[in-house]
Amino acid sequence: MVTRATRPGVAWASWVVVSVIGGVLGALVAWRVRALLTVPAPAFVGDVLRYIATIVSATIAAGAQWLLLRRYRLDVYSDPVIAGGAALAAAGLVIGAAQAIVLRASVGDKAWFWVPVTAIGGGLAGALASALSTQLIGLSTFAFISLLAAVGAFMISACQAPVVARLVR
Repeated sequence: MVTRATRPGVAWASWVVVSVIGGVLGALVAWRVRALLTVPAPAFVGDVLRYIATIVSATIAAGAQWLLLRRYRLDVYSDPVIAGGAALAAAGLVIGAAQAIVLRASVGDKAWFWVPVTAIGGGLAGALASALSTQLIGLSTFAFISLLAAVGAFMISACQAPVVARLVR
């Protein structure tokens, strides 16, 4: 069993790794969902597929995080994770608040630290991914999406990692 002294450090690193892997896998699945738009269809079908792709991407990323948090025996269940994945499509602030509500049952008011770090991480991820996207033109679609998703997931999870370390103490 991990000792109390090493647990936050392990949680910190695990959170970042799991978030990056979940973010990349989610982005790749969303890319494949969006690829269904190659056939002619009404505009609303395209909007629905893009929305579904975003929800699927966020759900995969949040699901990976949920699996890690379960390891630390935090009471987070799949329904809030799915709901949180849908909220992530709206904004980091909304997802941070939704996750803090779920985490609060296990860790108390410390969960509220989750909201600003998720919002800040989302803002940094968006800014960095936007800045990098023009530098990555010419890569395959797979590489382009993977790299941007990894950068975004890294920025968000790196901002959240100090809070994760405090939550698992």
